[in-house]
Amino acid sequence: MNAVKMLPSAKERLPLQYRRAGEQTVLQGELPIPRVDRIDEAVLSRCPPPYLVSLRMQVHGSSMELEYRTGMRKPLNEWLRFHEVTEAEGLQFLLHVTHTLNLLRDHWLIENRCLLSPEQIYVQEQLLDARFIYWPDSEVPSSESALALGLQKLGMEVVRTNREARFIRKFIHYCDDPMFTLAGLRRRLIAWNDQIQHKVSEMSPPQSAARPGRMSARKMLHHLLESLSNKRGSAASNAKSSPALSRDEIPHSIAAASHTRPLTSAGEAMGGGRKHAALIIEHDHKADQRIEITSNPFLIGRDRRAVNGCCDHPLMSRIHAEIKCIDGEWFLRDLGSSNGTYVNGQPLVPYTPVRLQHHDRITFADLSGYIVME
Repeated sequence: MNAVKMLPSAKERLPLQYRRAGEQTVLQGELPIPRVDRIDEAVLSRCPPPYLVSLRMQVHGSSMELEYRTGMRKPLNEWLRFHEVTEAEGLQFLLHVTHTLNLLRDHWLIENRCLLSPEQIYVQEQLLDARFIYWPDSEVPSSESALALGLQKLGMEVVRTNREARFIRKFIHYCDDPMFTLAGLRRRLIAWNDQIQHKVSEMSPPQSAARPGRMSARKMLHHLLESLSNKRGSAASNAKSSPALSRDEIPHSIAAASHTRPLTSAGEAMGGGRKHAALIIEHDHKADQRIEITSNPFLIGRDRRAVNGCCDHPLMSRIHAEIKCIDGEWFLRDLGSSNGTYVNGQPLVPYTPVRLQHHDRITFADLSGYIVME
């Protein structure tokens, strides 16, 4: 039976490491001072982070040491991996959000007024949204500017046709929220489309709706939906542009706009000379299920919509672990599962890659099996 082999730390020292502290996962990182935003460094070196942010920092010579407690939520590198952000950028972003909270402590960190509460600071989809707003020195893409202009025109159209500013005030308030996302906006637009159409048909005279040169609120909504769909499609891994949507296709588009990693993509499908592997799941010490590893990375868990290999077991986490092929070698990571992952009887440190060998014994919670490499 093979022993667990860890990734070499000397050659590939990552800026982020993890350790357990009771029920919390603690992220530790070290960032060179030149990589820290100057304003963040100046402010945070004089003022400690707000008590609502579980971030501890110390300056040692030419580097800044960070410690970030993530609780039971997914830590930083899961957000980074899903959204293709480098770990150094992620640390810079954490510092910048902390600095922003420090400067706006009196305005934001007030009960019932906090726009970035601790639950939202924890690394989930919300941080991706915040990145677009608070990332230092970031440029707003032209498509975002065009979208903002479209929203402004839409607001004017709705106010003119409905003579009711309450709806557009609600709409603008939603878009100004720091948790605003294009996917969330798209879902809101779909939900509001029928409401707007109903109000326009009730309150607008027929002749004004047919006036040349005027774009109805419904048409403008559809234009926005198409632009959002194309934006989401261009960022997908298959690099195919999404077609314009009809009303019949809208429910499918909602699922495509969520923050779920595609199960397989053209750039990640296994093949073309790569080694192949499979998981053999055992029941009563007998091989019962063979799970082919068909994508890289390969997610394992209980949620069929979020993973590549589904194991319907009550003790498995929704997204339990990940198997990844790097330079022809296979590695396994526990993704912060509730009941742990074991290789050859040894528990894995969460979010730490472990090298696998042929016929290594793997246990997800209490579901046992082994890996075969071909």
